[in-house]
Amino acid sequence: GQKMNFPPNNLHSHFIFTLFVQKTDMKRLLLLLILACTLQIGKAQVNDHAIGVRGGFGGGITYQHGLSDINRAEIIGGFGVNNDALSLRAALAYQWVFDIGVGLNVYAGPSATVGAQFFDTPVGNAEDGLFMLLGGQLGIDYNFQEFPVMLSIDIMPQVGVLNSNQDFYIDPAFAIRYVF
Repeated sequence: GQKMNFPPNNLHSHFIFTLFVQKTDMKRLLLLLILACTLQIGKAQVNDHAIGVRGGFGGGITYQHGLSDINRAEIIGGFGVNNDALSLRAALAYQWVFDIGVGLNVYAGPSATVGAQFFDTPVGNAEDGLFMLLGGQLGIDYNFQEFPVMLSIDIMPQVGVLNSNQDFYIDPAFAIRYVF
């Protein structure tokens, strides 16, 4: 019989062997990464309820409701007043929450905003009446372990789909919430 040298003698066989080992290691690493993420997701800290204030362009009163160990819904009710316009709006976001440390979470998910706007002078293509934005939300929050307070920083990029005075809207914000 033919004897198999380990590692193989010729360069081509060595390359194939090395490539196979590297791919196998990558598969193991990917599997380990997926397993670690799955375990981390299971430990996310999603509060039953949190209410507070969200400051930013689309700021207002914010309420979060835990849906599961890894998901929550957030509603933000707000109004805006400037020299040329008045707006009333409600934003709704569905969030997946990922634990990245004690009390520290990253969250992301889709969002939608609906509202009514009234202009003294029209801005762009927007008119008085109903408007709608669709997009997402990405943020990080910290839950204090000593007392029931949560701080968060997020961004909510959205696209105007109905009667919006902006095609693309970015809403960075800071929030403080009471957790109960």
